[in-house]
Amino acid sequence: MKKLFLFFVGIAACLFFSSCSTMEDIFNVNIRKHDPKFTIAIHNYIKYPRGLDLEKNLTSVDGKNIVINRHPLINSAMIVDAIALQREDDPHSYDISLKLNHTAMKIWLQLSYDNHAKHVVLIDDAYYCMFTPDDGHDEDSEWVTLIGPFNEVFANGIEKFAKRNYRELNPSPSGF
Repeated sequence: MKKLFLFFVGIAACLFFSSCSTMEDIFNVNIRKHDPKFTIAIHNYIKYPRGLDLEKNLTSVDGKNIVINRHPLINSAMIVDAIALQREDDPHSYDISLKLNHTAMKIWLQLSYDNHAKHVVLIDDAYYCMFTPDDGHDEDSEWVTLIGPFNEVFANGIEKFAKRNYRELNPSPSGF
């Protein structure tokens, strides 16, 4: 009886004192294979900041400050695919066409009907661009266009990593 008790105490000690990474290696569970890159988040632009905890200050490269709502309306977990579209007026600037999931599409339709509201596209919490959603798109389509200008590096990076970010940020239940 004493040997059985010591055996269970030993097993319990191994389970309780082992780290999560050790348990992850034992069961071969890996939730994320890669960290998301070139993530996109669309936030509300706040014209009259009140200094609330829900607001976030952004400083641009040229030193201008803007205030956005801290919580994004649409983010990379809702963007299924992306295509960089070169602008006709400037060959070094791009627009980005996004394929949105069902939830994000409903949010986009809501944003596009409010033509006077400005929103901010935030890429990797570093680069931002202000835009007003265009309401001239087909409601049955899953694709929408972010009118830039976005530079070539960001546009091509978003196009390259959009599918992978969507898979990584929306893991399938079979991976657990």
